[in-house]
Amino acid sequence: MLKFFRSIRKKLIEEDNVRKYILYAIGEILLVVIGILIALQVNNWNEQRKLNTEIETFQKALLSELQNDLTSIDQKIEIIRMNMKRDSALYNRVTGPDATLDTLVQIGRYEYDIWINPMVNFNDNTLNSLESSGLLPLLDGQIRTGILDLTNQKELYKNQLETNIEYFLDALNNYRSKYRLDSNEGGSPISDQLWEQASPDLYALMTSVMTAQNVTNGNSLGFLRSIRKKINRLNQELEK
Repeated sequence: MLKFFRSIRKKLIEEDNVRKYILYAIGEILLVVIGILIALQVNNWNEQRKLNTEIETFQKALLSELQNDLTSIDQKIEIIRMNMKRDSALYNRVTGPDATLDTLVQIGRYEYDIWINPMVNFNDNTLNSLESSGLLPLLDGQIRTGILDLTNQKELYKNQLETNIEYFLDALNNYRSKYRLDSNEGGSPISDQLWEQASPDLYALMTSVMTAQNVTNGNSLGFLRSIRKKINRLNQELEK
């Protein structure tokens, strides 16, 4: 091809035809420019294809992680619901008109499971990778909005839970400063003596812990249900 163009150029020079030579030069320049533009366009297509493949890979990984989160959320919701039902029954016995100090000792020492674990550990590896890779702004608008909305809700959940657990631990420490948690720790002579010396303040200490526990579990339950809805909406966008 180059030999062909050289022969044309040589012929025009020999003919001393300036007009034709200028037209030829312009044509040759245009061909070079068009070739460069085509090469750039092909390169852009390849880069866009690679980018689309990378985004699709991230979206599939995100969908998988969200499905795992839904399973964890459903399991945690069921556990919290069962615990709240059990704790509500105990609270009604403690605060009921027939409750005595012996009733409080029986419940506090042998029946009341005072510990809580309302936290869900979410899978955020793909979300973190999306943010660090700079691909998040390139996602579909609805998907991007769903991710940001979900992330904000998770952050609210985490902050609220930290506040509630701090409130719960304060009440728990006041309770444990005077009474042993035998239902979880096992009995001992010292524990026997402490519980034998139980006084009416047990009512205030126990109901304070129960209230803090119920608030913590209730708030967690509400947030987890909200997060579950947001995950389901995001999944619908990712599956389109």
